[in-house]
Amino acid sequence: MAEKIIKICGIRHPEIAQRAVCAGVNLIGIVFHSLSKRYVSLDQAKLISYLTRKAGALPVAIFTHHSASEMKLICKKAEINIVQLHGKKARASHHLLPESYQRIYAQHLSDKGELQSDSGLKYLDPHRDFILIDHENPGQGYMIDRDHFGYHLPFRWLLAGGLTPENVSARINDLNPEGVDVSSGVESIHGEKDILLIQKFIQSVRGHYNVV
Repeated sequence: MAEKIIKICGIRHPEIAQRAVCAGVNLIGIVFHSLSKRYVSLDQAKLISYLTRKAGALPVAIFTHHSASEMKLICKKAEINIVQLHGKKARASHHLLPESYQRIYAQHLSDKGELQSDSGLKYLDPHRDFILIDHENPGQGYMIDRDHFGYHLPFRWLLAGGLTPENVSARINDLNPEGVDVSSGVESIHGEKDILLIQKFIQSVRGHYNVV
C-alpha cells in the first residue's frame, strides 16, 4: 500500500513549515486569501516556499477569488507549481493556467453526502491532478458527512474537514483516500500551527514521525 500523502494547510511561519517537512509532511499549503487568518504576504510565501522545497517537500498555493493571471503571477514569484482551487473564480479559470501546474481541486459534499461537481472538472488531468474533498466551510474544523459518501471520480483524492491526530487514522480506514489535508486540527490557537500537534498527526497517519 502506498504511503499516504500528508498536507498541512495554512502554515504562516517559515520555521514551522521547515520543521513540519522534516517530520514527514509532503505538502505545505500557503494561503493567499486575504480575509483568512492564515493569509501570508507574498514575501512570507516566498520564504516558506523556499524552505519547504529545501527541506524536501512541495509548497501549494491556496487560491479562492483569484483570476488566472493573478494565480500565475503569485506562483511565478513564489516558485510554486501546485495550486489548490477553492473559490468559484479560481476553479472557473484554472484551465487558463499552464499545464505544468498540478491542481488540487476542492469539492464539497451536499447534505445527503453527494459530491457537488461542477464544469471545471472537465479540465482536470487524472494523471496530474487531485480532488480535495472538504466541508463546505473549509478550515473551520467541520467534518464531511461520510454516511452516504462514495467516491467515483477518476482522480486521486485527498480528505479534509475536521481531521485531528485523534480521528485521522479512523477516517483513513473508513474512506481510504490517497492522502489527508489538515489545518485547524493541528492548531493550538486559531490560525497558528503547533509543531507538536503536527508530529502527533503524522504519527497517527503513519505510525511514526521523524524526530525534529
